Amino acid sequence: TVALYALIAFCFGIRCVQEIPTVPFAWDISKNILASGGLYIYLELLVLLGESVLFLYGLWLVLCGKMNPQRTGIVVTGFFALEALKNIRNLILGAYSLDVFTVAVCMMVPYILGAVGAYCFFVRNDKRKCFAVIVDLAAAFGILRQLYTILMMNLIADHLVTGLHVLISVLVVMVYVLFIYQTAVLIRKRKSAAILSSQNQE
Repeated sequence: TVALYALIAFCFGIRCVQEIPTVPFAWDISKNILASGGLYIYLELLVLLGESVLFLYGLWLVLCGKMNPQRTGIVVTGFFALEALKNIRNLILGAYSLDVFTVAVCMMVPYILGAVGAYCFFVRNDKRKCFAVIVDLAAAFGILRQLYTILMMNLIADHLVTGLHVLISVLVVMVYVLFIYQTAVLIRKRKSAAILSSQNQE
């Protein structure tokens, strides 16, 4: 967990540095094209920065031994929320095409549901299994989408893809697997606590 948090925070940080030179270009675009192209770049940088900070926060909690279900929930909820925010870029690009807009909305919904499910299950300590299922399904969707992205990068845009892009995609898959694992662990801990509590009452 420590290595994963550290590595993904480091990689996202590098991507942020790489995106900073595009900001002046985004400013020039936003003056002429209703800010659509510029906003696309700004959102990319904002999401990368947010995810870097989020995983640095998670890394700090793990190293200090302060990680608990509520704080785990902050990381999981924040990540899903930022992934949903990232998809606003596609809504912008699809503003003039109903088909593209519809697909963009469908791509965003699982992340929104994942954020809501993670907040309820981890942060609010809601023990209903439906929220755990939502988190697992949203994470599974994220895994499939990242695997598809890796495949497309290798098949279509191989000449534009760097090793860092592929590494980040692989790390994001590992993050989603970690979310599923953390959900399962919390379910098991709650079951054990419930059994122990019932035994003490007897």
